[in-house]
Amino acid sequence: LAERRARYDGRATVELPAELPPAWRKLVARLDARPTRVRHEVRTTSGRADWRAVELELRMWGLDDAVEATLRERLASLELPGFDAAAALPEAPVEVGPVRWSLDVGRLVAPAGEPREHLVTVKWRRTPDAPDAPVKCRKPHPVEAPAAAPGWLTKTTSRRSTRQRITAAVELDAKARRVALRMLFRNGFAHDEHVGHLAEGAARAGFERQSGEGPRQRWTHPDGATFEFAPDTADDLGLGCTLAGPVIAIELATPGSP
Repeated sequence: LAERRARYDGRATVELPAELPPAWRKLVARLDARPTRVRHEVRTTSGRADWRAVELELRMWGLDDAVEATLRERLASLELPGFDAAAALPEAPVEVGPVRWSLDVGRLVAPAGEPREHLVTVKWRRTPDAPDAPVKCRKPHPVEAPAAAPGWLTKTTSRRSTRQRITAAVELDAKARRVALRMLFRNGFAHDEHVGHLAEGAARAGFERQSGEGPRQRWTHPDGATFEFAPDTADDLGLGCTLAGPVIAIELATPGSP
């Protein structure tokens, strides 16, 4: 028991992203859980509500019944559609209207009747309904870059008349901090120009190009970080509008997490 508890206490945890909504931050605190992986993503949409997704990987300690009772009680504060605090925890994803969420509880091996470590994974996504007559995504409102993004990347992907940051995600775990962005351009000229800006920004930040050219490149940093960008050819990003220009997907992965 002491060894199992020591392994639990020794789990590397991560700070919660600054953009994580308050309700989710309060949930982690009220569960007295150890967050080991967190992901948060937002996307612009043609309506008033943004597309948003949250994934939490949490470690909890205790007896099975006690942990389950705590989860039922604390999850009620999120007002998840289809959730009943008096019923058993759902074993399959729940989808009601624009919201889809799921809960998975894995339990590490321990003798019967003894407390043990629980791996709790919560996934939540809100995809606003698309309008009856979708318009073209020519100049959607931009999303903010995650606080975990370095200044050079935030500046390089800032809004211009011919480009918008349309998605932004941050993922933190014990091994790395990952920032993923998508840029939408009005035309091919703006797209090609921005490719040059991305390469220049990476070079100024100390990265060296390892492979690729044009809109598909991979860069590495002496500290182990990687920086990549490539065309995104997805037809539908859940924005509620039709993409009207080229899109580039960008990802920066930095070893370790804040």
